[in-house]
Amino acid sequence: MKIIKKVLMCNPKYFSIKYSINPWMNRRIAINRARAQIQWQRLAETLDSLNINIEEIKPQKENPDMVFTTDAGLLRKKTFVLSNFKHKERQKEKRFFIQRLKKKNYLKIVELSEESFFEGGDGLTYGDKVLLGIGFRTNLKASREIQKHLNCEVINLKLKDPKFYHLDTCLLPIDEKSVAFYPQAFTSSSIQKIKTICPNPVVIKEKEAFNFAANSIISQNSAVVQKNNQNMIDILKQKGKQVFAINVSEFFKSGGGIHCMACSVFEN
Repeated sequence: MKIIKKVLMCNPKYFSIKYSINPWMNRRIAINRARAQIQWQRLAETLDSLNINIEEIKPQKENPDMVFTTDAGLLRKKTFVLSNFKHKERQKEKRFFIQRLKKKNYLKIVELSEESFFEGGDGLTYGDKVLLGIGFRTNLKASREIQKHLNCEVINLKLKDPKFYHLDTCLLPIDEKSVAFYPQAFTSSSIQKIKTICPNPVVIKEKEAFNFAANSIISQNSAVVQKNNQNMIDILKQKGKQVFAINVSEFFKSGGGIHCMACSVFEN
């Protein structure tokens, strides 16, 4: 069972909506930074209470989405595959993440080729496999490279709803035998793939899918989820998880949630 020991987070000091690269983002909607700061701090405190070490990367004024550190890349064992951001608005983040992550002597840092678009929110580990969201931010060329670098099976799941533009917005590995997912975010062939690797997946209800129920953090027997997702909370409790429900709704305005804000940089 995966145990997250260390995550990289970025203070939302400069979090704002300066552009629109997904359907959630509306430049006419202001971010309440004071509320965002409180919510972010509550997430950090919750993770710390679970013995997950918090490390930080310095926020950059010109990169308002750096708060979503999970998008920096994908960790498997001690190999970290860096993202190649599709949108130019986020490409400037990469050099700061490279500088920060290269300080981790235990990490092998891998960069993909220029034509391989990939963002960390599209990659989720599930047992000995990697599930990869394909379509909006990640392409098939990246999938082939990731499989080679991580030396594991990569299962491509095609996303079809732009509001669920990253895999971690619509699918949650609960443990090594179960996942929760929102079917309407996937093509029919990808739904069949999910049911093949997990014969009885948990279906996330529409209301909770749009309340970022899938965008949760699970480490060993603990789960941190967005509040007001009672069905998901009940399911996780039934599966033996101690659930911590918190509110990060200010970050919904930019299309992000709990999982988006804590990038795993060391786990078992």
